[in-house]
Amino acid sequence: MSNKVLTYRLRTFINATHAVRWQGVQGVAHPHTWELILDIQPMTYPQPMKFEDIETVINDSIAVFSG
Repeated sequence: MSNKVLTYRLRTFINATHAVRWQGVQGVAHPHTWELILDIQPMTYPQPMKFEDIETVINDSIAVFSG
């Protein structure tokens, strides 16, 4: 039996801009950038996992934060 551990590392950035409203006055819009790193260890080894499957799970998980 093999002791190999395969890990997919996916790295992306999320950019967002917003302005704060305080006491009825809207402040200046300013950006934020977050780095997202996912280390995924598929449970399907030795069968390969398709990147499309991983992307589908990620997209479905973060869709609620879009827009």
